Amino acid sequence: IVLRDRVIANGAVRVEGGRIAEIRDQPVENADFTGGGRLLLPGFIDMHGDMVEREVEPRSGVHVPMEIGIAELDKRLASCGVTTAYAALSFIGNSATAALLRSEEHTSSIIQTITGLKDDLLVDHRIH
Repeated sequence: IVLRDRVIANGAVRVEGGRIAEIRDQPVENADFTGGGRLLLPGFIDMHGDMVEREVEPRSGVHVPMEIGIAELDKRLASCGVTTAYAALSFIGNSATAALLRSEEHTSSIIQTITGLKDDLLVDHRIH
């Protein structure tokens, strides 16, 4: 169990309601799950990710439905141990030369989609 100040080699973690309720220095009998020598790490926080635009347009001119792109990104982040991800979104004004991915309308659509999917996603997605 990796803590801020030390590593507990053979400890135990009690979870209640999906949250860590207790960490012990010793193993417990009849545990629901054993780590088998693996490390238990806290969830990672991605403080500034430029990942959303790439998911909805993986190549120039190739567009993936936003709900699918965000759901796939969510699964990939969760599988890497990310529990909170801050998506850095930017936009260029609504001029004729503004790129589609940087338009105010498209950025607003990304925000609305993430907000609408929030209850179904594994990762706590935030926007900045």
